[in-house]
Amino acid sequence: KAIWMAIDRDAIIKYVIPGGEVAMKLDALCFPSTIACKYTAKPPSYDPDGAKKLLIEAGYANGFDMEYDVPAPSKAIGEAIAGQLLKIGVRAKVNPNTMQLYRRKQGDGKLEAWSRVFPTGSFPDADNIVGVLFDGPVIPYFNDDSLQTWMTEGAQEIDIAKRSEIYRKFFDRVNEQFYSLPISSIPTANVHSKDVRIETN
Repeated sequence: KAIWMAIDRDAIIKYVIPGGEVAMKLDALCFPSTIACKYTAKPPSYDPDGAKKLLIEAGYANGFDMEYDVPAPSKAIGEAIAGQLLKIGVRAKVNPNTMQLYRRKQGDGKLEAWSRVFPTGSFPDADNIVGVLFDGPVIPYFNDDSLQTWMTEGAQEIDIAKRSEIYRKFFDRVNEQFYSLPISSIPTANVHSKDVRIETN
């Protein structure tokens, strides 16, 4: 919770996220356009002083060191987050990785903290998102039977309203247990010739 409270998501979106002026701040690991995206619990507000107090209460008055793996193209975002963590005494060493190295370290259980970047369009349903972020080699990091149960139930439910309610429990628990902090959307830019025409029919 202290780490989450130390991260100023608004500042990161405004000053670091490419296209931040149109980026969307996220309060859950899904988008409004995502099918079955529902949640009620939100991340705590930015509060570095409160974060420091929590660290002291936890016995880390002098902070601690940690390895922080980020996708190489998102190195600047990782460095901005590490800079904010340093203000509360958390010394995060940023390791920019290729996806292959990231996956290898993930499978070997060698990730302490990490960032992921994923585009909205590739994950149209909540099932896609939870599968990528919490299934497979990621399971041991959370070791949460509730998440596994809801992930299975959500994948088997075809009624969107019922599936949304299942994933509400999933996304709420992720936020309540401080498993994975959502930051923002990443605007996508498409470069093309002025001669390109988009057919709507």
